[in-house]
Amino acid sequence: MGHFRIGRVFISVLWLAVFSFLLGCQTIETREAAQGGDKGLEASAQSGFSEENLCSLLTKQEVGALLKKKMADPELSGDDCTYRVAQPSSLTEFRIQMSTDDGSGFNFNRQSGKDEGRKIKEVKGLGDAAYFDDSYLHVLKGNVWLIFMTTGTGQLPSEKVMKALAKKAADRLP
Repeated sequence: MGHFRIGRVFISVLWLAVFSFLLGCQTIETREAAQGGDKGLEASAQSGFSEENLCSLLTKQEVGALLKKKMADPELSGDDCTYRVAQPSSLTEFRIQMSTDDGSGFNFNRQSGKDEGRKIKEVKGLGDAAYFDDSYLHVLKGNVWLIFMTTGTGQLPSEKVMKALAKKAADRLP
């Protein structure tokens, strides 16, 4: 019982630390944008695509057809669009995260993944650049960086399925 409480406390502290870090990042981005220093937000406005449109990149029917699951309506939360599976399944959700980037963050993330020994696999013919970082598919098109991922237990969708979903979404970016 004591180990269980320690584990719960550890998870709570870890979650609070991650949340605080993300909140701090948002505060910095907001401050930079107010000072006119956030080129990512400017570029997003110039491209005509913003976080509010993220869930319009794929319909729940398209996601469901490729994942072979019935999907609930997508839910937008900040820079994250979540498509939850609407039936009992080992696969629970498909998500797309978006950020704006001139390529430097995208390339840094790819290189740091290689340096840390993660499985990085280049993908051709998808956006301007794309790679798998383990099971996460990263796509850069223009100044929009999309990350596609699934969560669940058991076998996750194949790379072919993930690439098909990412291609549909990336092709709809301006």
